[in-house]
Amino acid sequence: QQGLANLYEYMEWIASCRILVSSDSLGLHIALAFGIPVIGLFGPTSAKEVHFYGKSSVIQENKMADIEAYKVMEEVVKIYG
Repeated sequence: QQGLANLYEYMEWIASCRILVSSDSLGLHIALAFGIPVIGLFGPTSAKEVHFYGKSSVIQENKMADIEAYKVMEEVVKIYG
């Protein structure tokens, strides 16, 4: 994300992604709006209020620190084989 000067550049950067791994943030919601596959990382916030569709996935834990890298990679493999 280095060098992004404004929201439009941020949106263009997200639009260029094949998949986005993100916490519950603006980037996650922009990617979903663009139809980009998302792996949403949630903890302690709930993913219940976010509408995931397409090839997206949610990893929910009590704390973000409890989300392990291998779980994220397993979800990437599920989406892209």
